[in-house]
Amino acid sequence: MIIHLNGMTGVGKLTVGKLLAGKLGARLIDNHSVLDLVTAVHVRRTPLYFVMIDKIMDVVFNEISTLPKEQIFIFTNCLSTTHAEDMARQDAIANFAAVDNRPFIQVMLTCTLEENKKRVISADRTSKRKLLDPVILEDLCQRLTMYHPLAEHMLTIDTTDKIPETTAEEIASFALNIK
Repeated sequence: MIIHLNGMTGVGKLTVGKLLAGKLGARLIDNHSVLDLVTAVHVRRTPLYFVMIDKIMDVVFNEISTLPKEQIFIFTNCLSTTHAEDMARQDAIANFAAVDNRPFIQVMLTCTLEENKKRVISADRTSKRKLLDPVILEDLCQRLTMYHPLAEHMLTIDTTDKIPETTAEEIASFALNIK
């Protein structure tokens, strides 16, 4: 099974992903694990940046394909409809799941802008190269629409008034009902 958590920066994807991985015995592939490595080598959003992301994801997909189908993988991303490369990256994850005969669950996490601004300035975000500026976040929220195409198994969860444990439990319950 592949579970893909997508949503605006600061919405809680990594926090929920860690909790969900614990509940399901899943492996977590956080977008910052990939992007931090890529941005150490290439300037963001340049052609070589996208090529390197694709190469890394190909290695990840090849490795996952060698593992038992019972193993669950959780991916996190902040992918929008504004950038063709973002849509292609999410589609690649869904396509890999289909080709490798693994159920795919697409999850969109959202929250209100005011709540998102509070979350983006939290101290725990400084350990990775995460956005910390609420002004930039507001600009992104105005300019970007998160990519959430139709899928057989999909959820949209507003996390504004939920603790991460509740969100993770909701996703886990949904996932465990998919054969």
